[in-house]
Amino acid sequence: MLKYLDFTDDIVLVSSKYAHIQNKTNRLVGNAGRVGLELNAHKCKVMRMNTRREGKVMIGREEAKDDKEFVLGTTVTKESGGTEYIMRNA
Repeated sequence: MLKYLDFTDDIVLVSSKYAHIQNKTNRLVGNAGRVGLELNAHKCKVMRMNTRREGKVMIGREEAKDDKEFVLGTTVTKESGGTEYIMRNA
């Protein structure tokens, strides 16, 4: 699972159910710990799209912060489900 993460900054876990995303997060924390990596809960964010709030995603005993949008390159994805492209000056 963590075979090629020498220089990883961002990992995205996707799920349609709260219980599944918490399980994936727990497995990631466990697998990361086995190879000497640690997730920083203060830097982890949760974005829920087109869903009701169910529960907090926990990383160990700390809560991951909810976020309203996610920016990757020139794409902004919003919790309402919308995506837009942003232009950047070269």
